[in-house]
Amino acid sequence: MKGSLYRNLLIFTTLLMVGCATTHPLGIKDGDWQQMSQQQQHEARMQQARLDEIERQRRADQAEARRLQELAHQAELERIRQNPRFGDIIQCSVSNGQTYTSSDWHPAQPMAFELVRGETREVLFPRADRPTQQSRGTASFDGLTVKICRPVERDCSVMAGTESEYRRGKTQSIRSARLIRGELRCQFPRGY
Repeated sequence: MKGSLYRNLLIFTTLLMVGCATTHPLGIKDGDWQQMSQQQQHEARMQQARLDEIERQRRADQAEARRLQELAHQAELERIRQNPRFGDIIQCSVSNGQTYTSSDWHPAQPMAFELVRGETREVLFPRADRPTQQSRGTASFDGLTVKICRPVERDCSVMAGTESEYRRGKTQSIRSARLIRGELRCQFPRGY
């Protein structure tokens, strides 16, 4: 089964590259298509349908593998959250900031978030005068760096620190284009 799947994908890929300017099955050129019998055209359509199904199944399998990988990652983060060791969790706050909403900078409400080592999560930066208007970003922690980024452009503010710096608490100015600017403070919580 796997050998025939590989062979079919190889045939499909080769034919697709050869005749990518046509709309006929299997990438068959228009002149060649016109010379084929109705039976040959039918067989080509059937083969194209089989190849399309193989590709659809491949995509579905990849999506399922990604979903299972994400579930395993979330389970690991929850396991760490339930039984953390020192350095597994970092707590951060953003203060004296401005958030980028409505195409301009506005005073931001102070906000805080907690991250588990290896986690990336969405963070919202609300305006001080209109809390329902927020800029959206992501925050992540890999054990040494905390990153605050715009989700699409990946413009990030990065705080790098050592264990002893995070133990005491580290403060740094951040500036992320069209997201947030202000003072970021991060530290390992006491008691772990």
